[in-house]
Amino acid sequence: MRILYRRAIGDKGRNTGQMAALIEASLGSPSAFVFAAQKSRLVSLAQREGLLVPATNVVDDILELRRLVARAQFPLVLKQDGSSGGQGVRIVSNAADAEQSFVELRTSAGPRAAVKTALKKLDLSYLDGLYRKRPAISLQEYIVGRPANRAVVCHRGEVLAGLSVEALQTTDATGPATVIRVIDSPEMSDAAAHVVRHLGLSGFVGFDFMLEAATGRAYLIEMNGRPTQICHLALDADSDMIGALAARLPSEARCRPIPNIDGPTVALFPQESWRDPDSGYLRSAFHDVPWQVPEFVAAYCSPVAPEPPDWVQIMRRYARQPRRILRGTTMSPSLVADLMHQSAKPTARLVRKEM
Repeated sequence: MRILYRRAIGDKGRNTGQMAALIEASLGSPSAFVFAAQKSRLVSLAQREGLLVPATNVVDDILELRRLVARAQFPLVLKQDGSSGGQGVRIVSNAADAEQSFVELRTSAGPRAAVKTALKKLDLSYLDGLYRKRPAISLQEYIVGRPANRAVVCHRGEVLAGLSVEALQTTDATGPATVIRVIDSPEMSDAAAHVVRHLGLSGFVGFDFMLEAATGRAYLIEMNGRPTQICHLALDADSDMIGALAARLPSEARCRPIPNIDGPTVALFPQESWRDPDSGYLRSAFHDVPWQVPEFVAAYCSPVAPEPPDWVQIMRRYARQPRRILRGTTMSPSLVADLMHQSAKPTARLVRKEM
């Protein structure tokens, strides 16, 4: 979406003025877009605004990293701006681990990585990484506690509705939640409302927190400028984000029944069943399976890769079974179909990336 906005204000494409106005109405002030992608800048802003955040330092190079870890207490957290789903986050337990993780994160977003990804995915848009500044990497204090999230829907800096939850189960140490419990946290609500108001945000926004084990205090750690995985849940009017948004639409828009969960603990579909098909939470908690859409349930009953296979992965797959590739001197129909499907994806993937 940020790329679309830059193109619109640069008068590249059709109806650029209308496109820019639509994006601003949907997401809020353009100056706020950057804070959803740049974790380091959000933490710095929140700290200036007096909100509770972990101690955070942007690390420019290995020498600075060594200087910072020499006087820090482990574990620590390394975070890369522009990442999501925990992919750019590393929890490090010693100096050597910190240096190795820093090099991995720095390399993953460098020019060589951009070329490699563009070739593997047959998508020239990834070459933009050759010209962009490397994303910042920050070293952050590790808060011992539980991950939590506050999702809101807002309009021009005003929160219309929101829901706060704590994570009872996650995919891994830094990954997204698979089981959550609804909580009442005025500290999380106030912090989210403060950022929304200060940045003039609109639309769906998710705020990630850590609830400190010793005190229960909520440390704001990052913001996601998109609908998160709890935005469809509602216990009452104050937490009904979909209903609050529908109320802003023409009168023919229908409100949905609430509550739409039968308890505070929710096993998220399909994440928890993917994590552990025998999880006790699938029986003890509310499992938010959209049974009214059987095609969707069937499509996601088994784990689905977050990205389609690139042509290198396709060739490796068939190389393990050469008889499926070579029939005389021609490629198998299944391989041809896979490669044709792959070559048709850059445009669609580009659109998805821009959104």
